[in-house]
Amino acid sequence: MAAHPSLWRLRRPARMRCGERRRQEVQNLEHLESIALVAHGGFIYRIGGLRVDSAIDEPEVLTSVATVQRYDPREGTWQAMPDLPEGRSGHGAVVVGDRLYVVGGWTLGGPGELLTRGVVLDLSTPDAAWVPLPEAPFALRSLGVARRGDSIYALGGVGEGMAFSGEVYRFDTKTEAWSPGPALPSEIPIAGFGATACNDEQDLYVNIADGLFRLNAAGDGWEPAGALEFTRYFSPLICPGGGEVIVLGGRSAADNELTSSVESVDVAR
Repeated sequence: MAAHPSLWRLRRPARMRCGERRRQEVQNLEHLESIALVAHGGFIYRIGGLRVDSAIDEPEVLTSVATVQRYDPREGTWQAMPDLPEGRSGHGAVVVGDRLYVVGGWTLGGPGELLTRGVVLDLSTPDAAWVPLPEAPFALRSLGVARRGDSIYALGGVGEGMAFSGEVYRFDTKTEAWSPGPALPSEIPIAGFGATACNDEQDLYVNIADGLFRLNAAGDGWEPAGALEFTRYFSPLICPGGGEVIVLGGRSAADNELTSSVESVDVAR
């Protein structure tokens, strides 16, 4: 999915209704696709991504980048953070406590290699370096990543040979151990390809081409979380809390066309 080479701020009333969205350009950036964006401590972190190094009429050359940047919305400035150990795109990221975790994805700069080992950065330590995580029991990109409590969930994605996955994996940040989670409730061939996820302080949400779902209270299954105007995938989610999930852009599940639609979904129980 193509990315605009800018970061945008959504300006909206306390509760956004369909059609009441406004956006403000924040600052031009290098054009990257398949990045991860995480908000924490009043900052926005932009992690990795995919750069197109070829012209439209040339053979496609794609490169995963290792750059990490931090945006301060109060000052309107970007700061370089420690680079990832390798270029990474199609990954997910989430913060638990003050630790930034990066999971899944692949590195491109040749044939492409799926990455099975995530990394973590302690944001509370100014001179911290990325530390590798235990190897994951999966090799997937284009997946969703979010947390509930101290556990990180890696959801869906696609593996070698374009094998679509509806599997879910849970990483306990206390024991640093991976375990299986409840499979996504997909009934279509692409399963969890292009899954996106977010969390508030109580709940974890995932969007796939089948719809928007919430991890149930027991953590062993999924329940419908709210009705979308149309089902979509590759659609970033924002969880502001207060019984709301915001769904941005993506691809329509009906015709695979890109959409610029931004939708506020009522997910209150």
